[in-house]
Amino acid sequence: MGTRRAFEVLRWEGIARFLNRALWKIVHPVLRVERVRFFESDLSRPLPPMPTRASPDLRVGSLADLSTFADGFARLGVEIEDVRERLGRGDVFFLAVVRGEMASLSWVTRNPTWVDEAAVWLQLGPDEASVYGGTTLPAWRGFGLAPALWRYVEQWARAQGFVRLITWVRPDNVQSVKTTLRLGRRPTRMVWKIWAFGMTRPHVLGVGRGDVSPVLSRTPPAGRDPERPLSRPPRSQHTLAR
Repeated sequence: MGTRRAFEVLRWEGIARFLNRALWKIVHPVLRVERVRFFESDLSRPLPPMPTRASPDLRVGSLADLSTFADGFARLGVEIEDVRERLGRGDVFFLAVVRGEMASLSWVTRNPTWVDEAAVWLQLGPDEASVYGGTTLPAWRGFGLAPALWRYVEQWARAQGFVRLITWVRPDNVQSVKTTLRLGRRPTRMVWKIWAFGMTRPHVLGVGRGDVSPVLSRTPPAGRDPERPLSRPPRSQHTLAR
């Protein structure tokens, strides 16, 4: 960064933010810190639908949707083979369709899930499931589709007899945190992943006891390769949701 440009940034951002950014650029190659906040939905009571500005068709996805909305999956960065693999493991996907277009997508799984941002495995109890892979097409953001679809997922899970849905969001994804809280989901654990240059495995804080929901573990479930998790959702659970 040239001297002139540095002074322009300093003038607009203020000294504290400028120094924070400069320090982060210096240490980022040798130190990375990521935070993940876990939430849970209480499904013991009826949950009202969330209003939207788009009148979407909310529904459980099917194999037929893979060809019908192949372009939509591609635009959301989800490969059809990945969809087939997840369906083969028993995962379920949910769609918000607007004017014949797949506008928003979300997934539910009963399988142990690798949460990359926290470098932990999420283990699930007999009445629990987790929600992951929530994305919304850019053209449909701001219409309230994601919260409407998430609530539909909760209603479906309650009808299936689940008592708890577990989700996770990075705290710096402010919009998704706001939406998650608006849905009434209760914050539980905050997990910190710390990696420094030379470490072969990051240090993790906040995993906590194994008898408190959500159950998190650094050790992969039996039969799972820790280097190649079989239930790896997209890197951020709700990266585009609004």
